[in-house]
Amino acid sequence: MSNSVAVVVEQRFYKCNDVIWTENSFKKEFWNRYLAVFDKVFVVARVKNVEEVNSHWDRVDGSKVELVELPFYQGPKEFLFTLPRLLSTLWRCKKDEHSTILRIPGILGTIYQLVVLQGRPFSVEVVGDPFEVFQKKASSSRFSYFYQQLFKYELKRLCAKAHSTSYVTSHTLQKRYPPAENSFSTNYSSIDLYKEDFNIRDIYKSNGTLNIICIGNLSEPYKGCDSMIDVLKITRSRGIDCQVTWIGGGKLLDSLKAYRNKQGLKEYFSFIGNLSNKVDVQTYLDKGDMFVLMSRQEGLPRVLIEAMARSLVCYSTNVGGVSELLDSDFLVDIDDIEGMSNKIVSFNDLTYERKSIIGKHNYNVALNYEHENITPRRQEFYLSAMTVERGKCF
Repeated sequence: MSNSVAVVVEQRFYKCNDVIWTENSFKKEFWNRYLAVFDKVFVVARVKNVEEVNSHWDRVDGSKVELVELPFYQGPKEFLFTLPRLLSTLWRCKKDEHSTILRIPGILGTIYQLVVLQGRPFSVEVVGDPFEVFQKKASSSRFSYFYQQLFKYELKRLCAKAHSTSYVTSHTLQKRYPPAENSFSTNYSSIDLYKEDFNIRDIYKSNGTLNIICIGNLSEPYKGCDSMIDVLKITRSRGIDCQVTWIGGGKLLDSLKAYRNKQGLKEYFSFIGNLSNKVDVQTYLDKGDMFVLMSRQEGLPRVLIEAMARSLVCYSTNVGGVSELLDSDFLVDIDDIEGMSNKIVSFNDLTYERKSIIGKHNYNVALNYEHENITPRRQEFYLSAMTVERGKCF
């Protein structure tokens, strides 16, 4: 019997000439971690047909990675319109048997568990916190509170029912969404860092323009780009010569550019767009003086770990599992514009020696997430997921 796995994800993919593409996450290399244990991966996700491929997209599928194509929708209105076709697609299951891993939170994980598995065992990878995702300023929906309570309940329910659970945090998400008693549970980040991704810098400049690096998808407000624009405005008004480089794109990009321009910051706040090449991202990080994360929700932010691996001094809002990475001196509350501005001002006053000590400390913390350190836990989870009774699905 083939040791295959069905992995249900909330990511939206694109199809052109029978090839599946992604604009940011889950490219083909991502699925190699599953293939280290399983013979084949069936990715269950929404897929949209397009006529041409964007130059920065990456391929997803391959000889051992196959997409189970669900009807494409975006937003609650399209979800309700598409729901009959979605349920019909899920009902049309073949007799093949796979292990099942739900990457949650997300509505597809819930529907898949209820419609396809119907009581059969499954495993979950918990990669975020819906309680933070649907906080008022983190979500653009007027039904945020309803979604917050619904997905919080569903995440608790799925964790309590799962045969095996993994979390991206070591303890933060586990407290709010505990695993079932006597079930297998572990933790590891979704990040893939190798030795070449680490760098101890030997230069921390003490004068000139302060270059602040931020990374975040701009499809939803929860990355806090609007707050970062406010932070920059306040900080510059306090006499600090600083600029922001933001890596990442999305549907909110145009409105955020307009807000930036309205604040008179066009020359000082640059939007780079999406960068699919890890080396390109690292180049920007290495040219930066500090890294700031203004997110309103996170699981365990990979971009923060990537910045720490380049020995950058980092500051962040206290969301998700960030407190597992940074000490309280480097954290502010969500949307604390004044507080983050104060951190930037205080950074500007740090000596070269102090910046070097902080940078090396961050480097050492990031080493805990190096590929060789997290792979054993990740594969142990996959093996646990493989041992459960197979669910019949695609």
